[in-house]
Amino acid sequence: MVQNPEGKKIPPGLYAHMGLLYAKVGDTEKAFGFYQKEVELYPESRQFIEFISNK
Repeated sequence: MVQNPEGKKIPPGLYAHMGLLYAKVGDTEKAFGFYQKEVELYPESRQFIEFISNK
């Protein structure tokens, strides 16, 4: 996943963006892993993640 050596909080949307990049190159397994992590950290992003997962 994304490394954060300073212990700072990962900003909203970063995992979703990484998921989109992996989906674009055809690695759906990694994409869905990043989508899941985004929803775990930011539950309010669930609707957006569901929307982009169905594309």
